[in-house]
Amino acid sequence: MKLLYSSNMSIKEITDMCGFPRQAEFARFIKKRTGLTPSKIREQPFWENEG
Repeated sequence: MKLLYSSNMSIKEITDMCGFPRQAEFARFIKKRTGLTPSKIREQPFWENEG
């Protein structure tokens, strides 16, 4: 999660780094746990993601 809002890596790079075979699977994993897609998490200011 931290990589999504604190790095300049692409979502594809983060997907690969986390070991997911496809970006869609990574997006489903994140959305199931947070209610947000990876790109929506990226759009939020950093302080909204803390806590």
